[in-house]
Amino acid sequence: MHILDLNEDTLSMIISYLSSRDARQLSLVSRGLHLLAKHQALTSVSLYSVEKALKFSIYMLKDMRHRLPMLRELQLKFVILSEEELLHAEYSGRYLSDSAITADAVARLADLLEQASWLKSLALDGAEVWLTYAPRISEALCRMLHLSVIDMDMLYTAVPKFLRGLQSAPRTMILHQTAPSTLPLNPYLDQCTDLCSPSVDCLVVENIATFPSPDDLACMFPNARRLHLCTPPTSAITRLSLVPGWPLLEHVRGSAVLFAQWKLSNPVHLFEVTCAVVTPSKRIPTTSKHRAQVRKAAILALQNVQPVALQAEVDYKLDGMYWSDFLTASHRLRYLSLRLHHVTRLATLERRMLRWWKIVKPLLARRTGVICLKIFCHLHGDRKTADDAPNDPSVAIPQNIVDELQASAVSIPSLLYLSLVIRTSQERQPRISDRGEFQAWHDTHITGDLRCWWQIVHEEGRERVVKTLDVEKGERIAAYMRSTAYDYTKDFDERDVP
Repeated sequence: MHILDLNEDTLSMIISYLSSRDARQLSLVSRGLHLLAKHQALTSVSLYSVEKALKFSIYMLKDMRHRLPMLRELQLKFVILSEEELLHAEYSGRYLSDSAITADAVARLADLLEQASWLKSLALDGAEVWLTYAPRISEALCRMLHLSVIDMDMLYTAVPKFLRGLQSAPRTMILHQTAPSTLPLNPYLDQCTDLCSPSVDCLVVENIATFPSPDDLACMFPNARRLHLCTPPTSAITRLSLVPGWPLLEHVRGSAVLFAQWKLSNPVHLFEVTCAVVTPSKRIPTTSKHRAQVRKAAILALQNVQPVALQAEVDYKLDGMYWSDFLTASHRLRYLSLRLHHVTRLATLERRMLRWWKIVKPLLARRTGVICLKIFCHLHGDRKTADDAPNDPSVAIPQNIVDELQASAVSIPSLLYLSLVIRTSQERQPRISDRGEFQAWHDTHITGDLRCWWQIVHEEGRERVVKTLDVEKGERIAAYMRSTAYDYTKDFDERDVP
């Protein structure tokens, strides 16, 4: 049976699972599916210039007006400043200096948004300018009832005012500042503490120099379950602040220095440390003080957050005394996912990894309750591609590493699952997806990853033995332990894994 023999409703359902990009490609290669694929492609649109915005608006308003209610996601990835203003502010963005065309594009975009009543996701670069100089667009967005994802860049005085006037109840809020350091980073987010968005489930705040105190932030977004905070780099650890809010918080992601200063009153299930915990560099001695602060902060952050599941990037050269403090900082720790820093070449993979394992293995055996350990190495220093890896024996996991891990895993009493992932691809995963979902990029999967999973079991009449575990089953176990469905106070039962 040919796919074109299916009825239109069935084809529409199949195509609805495609991303906008894939649907657009399909519309170009299949005449029979062109119309259905084009409709799917127009549900999610990214515009990168005034010219593209004008062209898209004219097309939708003239030829595809009936599809406007189906527009679900819109990204405006350009700013509407004049060339003189951009030059004066030294802001390197996408722009068009012809003010007449810009005004026409803004007016038509306003017409479009007034009819796109079912828009669910909005990304607005240069949000301050859009909301200040395009009041019709601001009013149209405020009247929408179904916006669930809001992503705004360039935050000053107009953005808080817009957020207060929203009629939607957004689930994901992404606020960030991508202007260069020559612009004054004073986005006034710390002056809108009267704002309260109880509907926000996922909060992302990136590269903002000034934002509210943790108490105020918890009052502004009281029901957040996932929190990502990435502030401009600093090595200073100031006094500890107790954060009494966020009773529903499950997953936090951010720098160790920041969470070393915040003690959450409610322990968090999953903690992802975004800055690498590394040893001093002999080649760059000026970074030694900052790196020492990060190492100290990582211990304090773990003590403050008390996670059940931890994802972090650590240097393989850290000494045993540091590892002892690191592994015991959270008494609730059961799931540990580590990316080994400076393990980037196949030629040194075995030596460096076995050196690290020799230090960490006895500490895991004596002082932790870790049930699942996931080890990740990214060989981006080798010029290998994901396509080469499955067929190239030179990028196979060294047998000595496999033998050592299997032989010593049984000596760690609490350990039930062990995983090793070797990535050879140069591909990088986005830290934050278009829908505001975030997780450690070394817990995502790319074609070509070399993945091994083992299970440590008790056999009748025998001591603990190591058995190879199906990779997909192992990943399901890891995902379960990272979720709040896993209760660390109870004995782990594999039958609870979805």
